[in-house]
Parts: sequence; structure tokens; C-alpha cells
Amino acid sequence: MTRIDMGSRIFVHASDIQLLDAETIDKILEWQPDIVLTSGPPIYLRSHSYVQQRQAWDNALRLAQNLDILILDHHLLRCRQGIRWLDSLREASGRRVCCSADFMGRPRLFLEA
Repeated sequence: MTRIDMGSRIFVHASDIQLLDAETIDKILEWQPDIVLTSGPPIYLRSHSYVQQRQAWDNALRLAQNLDILILDHHLLRCRQGIRWLDSLREASGRRVCCSADFMGRPRLFLEA
């Protein structure tokens, strides 16, 4: 993971964590970021169990509730269910949860989904 302190804001890029490990989420929150960019869980994989899906949801919700902006991309958006997952997380958290395209003000182009 990478933490970038921009003076008035802190950005964390947590590449490919898939939101599956609570200790990783603890570390991110310890860094007190304003914005986090990370991959969501690979919910399109049949090997991704219900327990893992629940862990990822709980970790994502905890993260979103403690940030100004959570940007989720990569694994999560490889299927249409991931798009709904992202939007549901935004609604459940009441926070700014988006994909990279949303963050940049660009249209969503889910080529893999």
C-alpha cells in the first residue's frame, strides 16, 4: 500500500487488497486518509464464498464510514453485480463511494462486465 500526505489531505492506494483482511483495513484507518483507492472483492468468482463476501462488505462499510471518499475499482467491477454492490455500499454508508470513472467525472464504461 502507498500513503501520500499532500499536506491538507492524505491519499492511500491499497492495490488489490480485495477488502478481505480486517488488519489491512485497520492499518489504512490508522493512517487517517481522506481518500482511498482500492480494489473491491472479486465477487464474480465462484470460489469467493459467502463468508468472504460478507467480510469484504463489512470491511468496505467500515472503511467508507471513516473516509471522505472511497474509490473502488478493479475486481469489483468485472461483473454487473459488482456495479450494484458499489451503489449499495454508497447507499448503506451514506458517504461518497464511487468507482474511478465517477471520481473523474467520466462515464462508467464497464468493459469486462
